[in-house]
Amino acid sequence: MPFNITNERDQSLNGLTLDRESELGDLAINLKALLHRTDRFAVSAGLMLEFPTSDPQQIRIPIGPGIGLQFDNEDSYFLTPWIGGLYDLSDKTFVQSFMSYRMETNRHDVNFLIGPAAFQIGDAQDPNYFMWSTQIGHRMYENQSRRGITAVIPSLELHYTSSTDTDPVASFQTPFAPGLAIPPSIGSVDYLTLTLATNVELGRKASLGMGFGLPLREGNSTFPLLASGPTDKNFDWSFNMNFNYYFGN
Repeated sequence: MPFNITNERDQSLNGLTLDRESELGDLAINLKALLHRTDRFAVSAGLMLEFPTSDPQQIRIPIGPGIGLQFDNEDSYFLTPWIGGLYDLSDKTFVQSFMSYRMETNRHDVNFLIGPAAFQIGDAQDPNYFMWSTQIGHRMYENQSRRGITAVIPSLELHYTSSTDTDPVASFQTPFAPGLAIPPSIGSVDYLTLTLATNVELGRKASLGMGFGLPLREGNSTFPLLASGPTDKNFDWSFNMNFNYYFGN
């Protein structure tokens, strides 16, 4: 169960910056199995299940005084089947790859707000995503000591994420616009990021990972209610760092 600082779950999109809050995220359970293994090759697969244990998410879009739209993301369950493989090209160089597909199992309500009253006028669905990552790494430095720096492993990585929906993002059933729908092409994304990373092993119980990411694609928003700008490029560059400590023997 992740703990993070993210956008507040109850938002009003009135042109201002989104509020932020700290909260517990959705509970995820990851089932996995090693399917095949040799001296140089291994492949595994699994299924991640996400349960809506965090606070319900509500997004309000004001239309006029006292009226608006509300997207209620209260009971969203997600399934992510995945498969990954590792192949040693030599004693020091390796390639690994990972593919997954994240999908929502149900749609959620879209409500029309008039003052304190809410009337359901349609439903919406979060995008489904295909994700693929591949990495080539090299064990540049290794020693058998149990103290200090015991390994340095630089790597070059590619990370790709694409929305694959064919159903409408949102469908509305109102007397004024029966059958109105937002097509899946609106809000679709294709992220491709190149990452230069290094993993440093510290003794036998700790490791420090660092990565510098560069987005390789850009796209333009096709949704007329949103400001124009890149949809496949959320940042100019990124730097990530993580530290792991292994308890026990």
